[in-house]
Amino acid sequence: MPGRRSILLVVLLAGYALVVGGVPTIGGPRVFDPLAPRPHVVERLIVARRFTEALPLAIELARDFPREPQVLSWIATARSGPGDRGAEAGAWDDYVNVSPTASDACPAWPEAHAAAGHADRALTAYERCAQLEPRDPSV
Repeated sequence: MPGRRSILLVVLLAGYALVVGGVPTIGGPRVFDPLAPRPHVVERLIVARRFTEALPLAIELARDFPREPQVLSWIATARSGPGDRGAEAGAWDDYVNVSPTASDACPAWPEAHAAAGHADRALTAYERCAQLEPRDPSV
């Protein structure tokens, strides 16, 4: 019969695995929790504008959550730091394709395409942003 210490050790290890790995759902993929340790670190780095440090961590999160808008937004934002506007524009494209709040990519999305020299894509993104932005009925 296992002792109390052995049971406590098993419970602590299981808790650690859930915190580090996320909470799996039965028969499906893990649920993204922005307050879990890994996402929280990425968000803190983004807020601190430490994009070079945040980017590899955000890319790693995207492997686990490839269609999670928050993760894709962090990747696009982190890519704005090193100055690769083409990569930033592509990351915003990914975000817009999956996000229910695609307007959050505006104006960074078309501006990244314009800065990368993608004139046609920038125009398309500007037009899409204009359609996405809520209109003020009093205007």
